[in-house]
Amino acid sequence: MRAVRVCRRFYGNSDSNIGGTILLIDIVGEMFPLIMLTYDPPEINIMEDPPRNPKDKILTKEVMTEIAFPGLVMGIVAYAAFLYSFLSIPMVLTITKKRSRLHLFQ
Repeated sequence: MRAVRVCRRFYGNSDSNIGGTILLIDIVGEMFPLIMLTYDPPEINIMEDPPRNPKDKILTKEVMTEIAFPGLVMGIVAYAAFLYSFLSIPMVLTITKKRSRLHLFQ
């Protein structure tokens, strides 16, 4: 929510600027990793390593486990964070004849 408040300071409070707000959040969120990649030191002896055997598979069971396990952990943590935020904010559903609205109280 803090990022949304910061973006609203730049763009104002209207919902018509939601695209600009999302773009600003994306750009600011990507700056730190990009700066770290810029100053990443090169590998010293990379050309002295022998090449990979062309008959070997790229996606072995080890590699797939190294990919799947962190993804599973991130998914569980993200879902737990969603459930925590969803269940901790009281909500009231207002239904009218024209449209329904969901009001969040903080």
